[in-house]
Amino acid sequence: MMADANATPPLGIGGTDMMDKGNLRHGKIIWGAIGFGSLKLALHRACIAKLFEDNKQVLDAENIFALAKEMA
Repeated sequence: MMADANATPPLGIGGTDMMDKGNLRHGKIIWGAIGFGSLKLALHRACIAKLFEDNKQVLDAENIFALAKEMA
């Protein structure tokens, strides 16, 4: 999987499009800046909501990645 967060030309990863949303290109799953922007915002909101469930939670990279995989 590759994600290019640069939404202005030139794109950071050649052969990608900023609108790519989990597209298969050159044997890789590609996310463009606009394509993953909505997922990023939804993931942020979901993480904040989890913190309201129990304020002693710690959301580390593994927890957040697992949640993102469920949402993608």
